[in-house]
Amino acid sequence: MKFAYVDNIKTEAKPNLTGLCISCAKDVRSYCGDQIIHHWKHINLSECDFWYERETEWHRNWKNHFDISYQEIVKFDTNTKEKHIADIYLPQKDLVIEFQHSAVEIDEIKARELFYNRMIWVIDLTSVKNNIEFHKDKNDLKFLFDKMKSQLPKEFEIDKEFQESHSKNNEVADFLDFLGIGKEKIIESQYIAKLEDKYYSLCQKDEYYLMTWKNLHKRWDFSEKPKFIDFGDDNIYQLIERIKTGSAYIVKRYNKKYFIEHYK
Repeated sequence: MKFAYVDNIKTEAKPNLTGLCISCAKDVRSYCGDQIIHHWKHINLSECDFWYERETEWHRNWKNHFDISYQEIVKFDTNTKEKHIADIYLPQKDLVIEFQHSAVEIDEIKARELFYNRMIWVIDLTSVKNNIEFHKDKNDLKFLFDKMKSQLPKEFEIDKEFQESHSKNNEVADFLDFLGIGKEKIIESQYIAKLEDKYYSLCQKDEYYLMTWKNLHKRWDFSEKPKFIDFGDDNIYQLIERIKTGSAYIVKRYNKKYFIEHYK
């Protein structure tokens, strides 16, 4: 934690201080070594906030873009009596910003989104940025979409006229089942074709890209809140749409300073 209460004042960790946790009001001590970020830690083992993530320099740098009054705010559910420390809470927008550095379980992603409701994620991908590639060139996009299509078995290439003429006929579904061809796979093939048309034009805009992600963290497929990824440079990228076939997203680029000023 960056803050604790010292004499009822929200205080950053400094050498040789003790205070009270801003969430559970239990005793905490400052840790301020040369090799670690200055932080507060419970003196006795505590289950204060099980969503707590060990803070890194990346966390601290992001928090410092916002006024202290917005940092590490305790949010409390009066119905369930559950409480958690939000990284940033902006009361004017009634919005929580969570900075996520380490891997997080799917159940926790869902739980946080349910608890905070109005929130966005900023996800640290600096450690895996070499697994990320951005694609803009039309020929490059065509190659990627053709690759996705090629991964579908040949038997999925059913005559388009047949599909259209029988689209409202239940017999077509029975026929496809007889052939061992799942309807969802035909839909998937059509999805790729529509996506290809859609993003050929969209990716001509400066701020949009097709982003391929080797060893994609599929846990984020279960998130329903806006997600922005940070690679440690001057930009931040919003995950707009997940490509259902292949490890890729359509992303929108924002200048990081603009992003910060917008939410400040």
